Amino acid sequence: MKVLIVGAGIGGLGAALALEKKGINVEVFEAAPAIRAVGAGLWVAPNGLEILNRIQPALKQAVIQAGWELQASTVEDLHGHKLSGFNAQDLRCRYGSGPLAIRRSALHAILMAALKQTPLHTGKRFQAYDIRQGQVAVQFEDGSSATGDLLIGADGLRSRVRTQLWGEIPLRYSGQSCWRGLAPLRLPEPWHHKAQELWGDRPGLRAGFSQVNADEVYFYLTQSMPAGQHDSPEHLKPDLLRAFADFPERVLQIIQATPTEAFLRNDLSDFVPLKSYGQGPIWLLGDAAHATTPNLGQGANQALESAWALAESLAPTLTPRDLEQALQHYQSCRLARARFITETSWKIGQISNLKHGLRLRNWLMAHLPEQMVQRQLDQVFRLA
Repeated sequence: MKVLIVGAGIGGLGAALALEKKGINVEVFEAAPAIRAVGAGLWVAPNGLEILNRIQPALKQAVIQAGWELQASTVEDLHGHKLSGFNAQDLRCRYGSGPLAIRRSALHAILMAALKQTPLHTGKRFQAYDIRQGQVAVQFEDGSSATGDLLIGADGLRSRVRTQLWGEIPLRYSGQSCWRGLAPLRLPEPWHHKAQELWGDRPGLRAGFSQVNADEVYFYLTQSMPAGQHDSPEHLKPDLLRAFADFPERVLQIIQATPTEAFLRNDLSDFVPLKSYGQGPIWLLGDAAHATTPNLGQGANQALESAWALAESLAPTLTPRDLEQALQHYQSCRLARARFITETSWKIGQISNLKHGLRLRNWLMAHLPEQMVQRQLDQVFRLA
């Protein structure tokens, strides 16, 4: 069996590695003309680390060595009141690993370096697929093509594979725009090994940050505003400093220390969870299948979960009938769990968008029963 993967992001590379481990013939096709460092940082959660360990124990160790282990993660208001959070040691005892912060480019490079036999082709922007006598033929914009038994669309939020498969899926704008980046800073204690998110006193106004290595801080800033707006370089930092003027000095230091060209801005969007991830020999994975807003920090982790579930469902030699059953098994493993992550993350974002009752909102968040908090952590971090 031969699997074609469109997209060489974390989900696509994770799937290639997991399938390669199973002895399945894989090729990966990436639209970008060259693989280069993109994005800022991310947090690899206990479930993501466990998937890396299942693919290759050495992968988990490489990520731990390249990343920054966190001792705690908290969400607080601007008055120092804790709204939610967890202790990393508790997570290690319960799930085997604690949270880890890492440069997105570092994680991507580790996954790429781990590929042993899988070809990775760049400059291959997906154009269309065609199913011929049980095989799927993929055409790329440069005029080249590839043929295989199974096509996996791992080409992100605005997936072209998904559009041909299911038609245009409207994106669901969260109401928040987000600025991310890497600041050349070393935070003092107690924030040196702690992830923190701060909720402001206006709708959607949040700042989150942590070290990703000894000398860089990954951060994100969100504001409630209409979609589709753009920044001018001369006004970007002054506007952010003004918007976050009531936040602690460390947030303002992060903004000031970050070069203007290093800010990445995106409107935070997902789409209503799909009822199916594929049909025939065309299937979706990662953000193409189950995009999520970042409020649970689970985007990359869920992509890795889907990569592993896909590989666990397949075998090197499958009849067409067996392949159909295997892909249905992949879907049944992921559909409900990914929907829970997407919808829970969406609700958290909408709670932060509230225009009234902010004090009541914060009080309720801070006083959730411990049993309820632990149940949610289990739902997010515990794997079958």
